[in-house]
Order: sequence, then C-alpha cells, then structure tokens
Amino acid sequence: MEMIKYPEIKPFAECFKIAGPVVAIDKIENGHINATYVISCDVSAERPLRYILQTINTKIFTDPVSLMENVKNVTDYLKDIIRANGGDVNRETLTCIETVDGMIYYVDEDNRYWRMYNYIEDATSYQSVERPILFENAAKAFGKFQRQLDSYPADTLHETIAKFHDTVKRFRDFELALKENAGTSKRINKSVQTTFFIILFFIVISCFSFNGGALPNYKKEKRRPSSYAV
Repeated sequence: MEMIKYPEIKPFAECFKIAGPVVAIDKIENGHINATYVISCDVSAERPLRYILQTINTKIFTDPVSLMENVKNVTDYLKDIIRANGGDVNRETLTCIETVDGMIYYVDEDNRYWRMYNYIEDATSYQSVERPILFENAAKAFGKFQRQLDSYPADTLHETIAKFHDTVKRFRDFELALKENAGTSKRINKSVQTTFFIILFFIVISCFSFNGGALPNYKKEKRRPSSYAV
C-alpha cells in the first residue's frame, strides 16, 4: 500500500464524520490564510469520496467559533433556497461536515481549530482572470449569491473581523498609506490610481446603500495609523 502523504494530518481528518478510511491526503498550495488539505476516503466506489480539511488561521479569524456559526447558518439557509429552486445542494453551496461529537469544528490539544467541508468534484477554481468570460461568470455567480441571501437576517451574523467591510475606513487607510509611501515608481503609481478609483466606486455604492445616499465627511475625523498600509 502506498504511504499517505502528510500522515500527521490523518488523525485530525478522522475526528470528523467521514465516509470511510483515509487513503490519501494532498495539500492545496493556493491561498495564503488557512492551511488546506484534500482528504480522500475509500468508499468502494469508482473514485474516492473527497473532503476539504482546513486549519483556521486564528491570527486572522480571532473568533473561530463565531466564524463557523456564520458559515453553518448561511450555508444551511442557502440549502433551503437551493432545494426550493430545484438545485443541487451538494454542489451549489458548501456542506459543513460534523465531528464525531456533532460539532462543526474540532479543537486539538494545541488549540488549533479544524473544519471540514464536502469536496465539490469536477469544478475549477481560478487564481487569475484568464479570459473575459470568467469576469462574466464570476459576476453572475456573485449576483446569484447575493439574491439568494436577500432575505437573510443579517443582524444574526457575527462580525468576525472588525470593520472588514467598512469601505470608508479602508479609503482612509489607503490615503494614509499613499502619504507614507510617497515617491514610488511610475508602475506603482499607475496601480495606485486604479485602486483609488475602485475604492472610490465602492464608497459611493456603500453610501447609497447604507448612508441615505450621502457621502461621508470623513476628513473631519482624527486619522489613526493604518493596519492595512504596506
């Protein structure tokens, strides 16, 4: 029998309700926040049944319990919408795999948080926009996702990263970063101009959505050092 790669990960996969013995573990190198593995299980089928296993980066997501409550509640809500519309709940949203103790996450002895999802077969994840059609398809998918969640009780969601969606704050931080990094190359300056207009666009959209259409007078507020400036 071929030796399993990443054998140290196998015990954590077995803490979840998987369908059979683990026969392979592969690491997904894309992404820079969570560590992600593909777990393959032998279920006596044509191909193994696969799952996604992740360790949650608690330096970024400092409240992983609230994070997973958000994920579970939103995906369960989406399943009801998808099912009502005749869709495939196993492909059109994530499925949280429970631990053997019935939890939606597992905490190991080193206080690392693990979570598991179903693996969606025959799907492609793009890391860059290779063709214009990918822009179109991404926009359609995002629009569909927003429409499905149109009636979701947003007040029940936990804020897992403070001010993550505060576009106005991000604009302030962006301005401060520009001042702190003056005199950069023309290439960077061109990129900065593009970013400036993208952020400005989202500020306008945010204001019409949440601020009664009024642009905020953010310059009156005292500026603080940016945690986003690089």
